[in-house]
Amino acid sequence: MGEVMGQLEHVGARRASHPGGAGRRRPPAAGLLLLALLLPGAAPAGDTGQRVHRCVGHNGEIVFSGLRCSEEASAVTAAAAAAAADLPRADECARSGAELRERMLAAIARHDANAIAAMMHWGGVGGAAARQRMAELRALVAEPLLSLDAGADGLSLRSGGTAAGVVHFGVYADGACHWLEW
Repeated sequence: MGEVMGQLEHVGARRASHPGGAGRRRPPAAGLLLLALLLPGAAPAGDTGQRVHRCVGHNGEIVFSGLRCSEEASAVTAAAAAAAADLPRADECARSGAELRERMLAAIARHDANAIAAMMHWGGVGGAAARQRMAELRALVAEPLLSLDAGADGLSLRSGGTAAGVVHFGVYADGACHWLEW
């Protein structure tokens, strides 16, 4: 490297003595390129061991991340995003447990706690309890969905976020309408 610097100084000194150089020392462009290539930090970085993962996002879009994708979460989220395309009107109740499950999947895919709240049976729930339940629903839709299973006694939702676990919702039938209950 000292040899390169010496050559650059020699070229610069020649320019300084050249008419029009007026004491300015500028290495030629080729010299700057050579210097940049010889500096340790200037070389193109090689493989640092990090990998980029191609994942399916919450709304079915492609997302690139430095973190591993959860295959199970991606598959469930993609199915939920596809189901979101055929959403019923918000003022209509679910007519079956299966429809309730599909609406739940779509709401989670959109991270829409209010849509889940619209499917809840709120009878007998006071102000403070309602605020607490809404906070729980907001936390629930913020986590990645791993599964949503329908059973004889309701829906069991398994998430993979910081508060990973299973949340169970009962299903309350009122005439032709089906509602979620805590």
